Amino acid sequence: MSFPSDLHAELVKANLTELLKDPFTLNSAPDFLQKLHSNNPRQPTERSRDGAEKWFFKNGSLATFKFPATLDRRGRFDKSSSYFNAVNRNGEVKLDGKSLRNLKAVFELRPLGDDDQWAYMYPDGAVTSSQQAVAAILLIEGALDEKRGRLPDDKQTRIVRTYDEEDRFVFTLTSKSILTEKPEEVIHVASSSAQQLAAETSLSPSKVKRLMQVGSPPTEARDNETPRLRDMPNPEQLFRDFPTHLNDVIKAPPIFDDHQDLISPTKYDLNLPRESIAIVEAYLCTWEIKKGGKTERRVMHLRPVNVQLVPFEPKPAQEGTVPLTQEDSQSLQEKRRSIKATASSSRADSTRSAAKRRALDSQHEGSKPKKILQSMPSSSAVDDVMECDDGKDGSEFVEADDI
Repeated sequence: MSFPSDLHAELVKANLTELLKDPFTLNSAPDFLQKLHSNNPRQPTERSRDGAEKWFFKNGSLATFKFPATLDRRGRFDKSSSYFNAVNRNGEVKLDGKSLRNLKAVFELRPLGDDDQWAYMYPDGAVTSSQQAVAAILLIEGALDEKRGRLPDDKQTRIVRTYDEEDRFVFTLTSKSILTEKPEEVIHVASSSAQQLAAETSLSPSKVKRLMQVGSPPTEARDNETPRLRDMPNPEQLFRDFPTHLNDVIKAPPIFDDHQDLISPTKYDLNLPRESIAIVEAYLCTWEIKKGGKTERRVMHLRPVNVQLVPFEPKPAQEGTVPLTQEDSQSLQEKRRSIKATASSSRADSTRSAAKRRALDSQHEGSKPKKILQSMPSSSAVDDVMECDDGKDGSEFVEADDI
């Protein structure tokens, strides 16, 4: 949805102003680091299914933080279109059973700057928050190098990347694996079907299901609203090589549009702008990929909890939203009523996300607090040749859901 230019600017400023009031917004890298537990990163009390180590606050809760940034889907490191992170830096697609299971969306985020085309909309403090998020991640990456030993650049996957020719940083925001395997089907057999089954000399799931349908009421229609692998953009028809996975459910990363509706990955190229201001809530996770007890690769991801495109229409406060103040909301509501009275376009109905998920794992503190590791920023950033398996080729690692 597009807003008139004056309302657009006011909404951006109002949305970001409310963000800056949020206690989870990162406004100072040193202050954020002081809140972190000394025993970081570490496994949660209940081990992550993907084996990730995470950062926690001193009170034991997951260290999530918020900041504004520009979502740039045209960026060099963005992999949010067809086949996602199965596409390497040369535009080649590597899709096999492992990479399909490990399919993730990677979004490039550009820190806000004073020279941005939208800078006149930013309230005081917005650029600082965005830039301090970069500083905090650089410091944490550098501290991890000091704690566990620095690896060659080509043996690391970093969150903060560089455009050397433009002398600037960007983030990469990496979702969890988006594919959920179809659960094993349970075949229900009525006790009154004994004679039907007794007449069969060779039983199979398909034959039993066919027999059970005879004289039975029609089964409940399949949920056509749930996105499946077969619904994903497939320009090279590569998903046809995985027929048993075509009905696997797609888990949408928590990216929300200007109406605070979840955007389906099946429609990113249609509904997710190529460039947009966004309010990001995320946390850090890392993996040490070892072989023979020695770290061969280190992977760090910035994982989204919530990404809200800006501007968005304010609604009553809900979990995961950034509401406007009552005064601002009333003023903007009056303007919207005036605009809607003359508007000719209408918005298609969309499935609303039942609730925006917060990934705040409640954990217990680990060992006795120690001095927090600090270091100078490390600016190395290497784009993986193939990020789909995060370097786990043949190395010792937890298999579960994969990184």
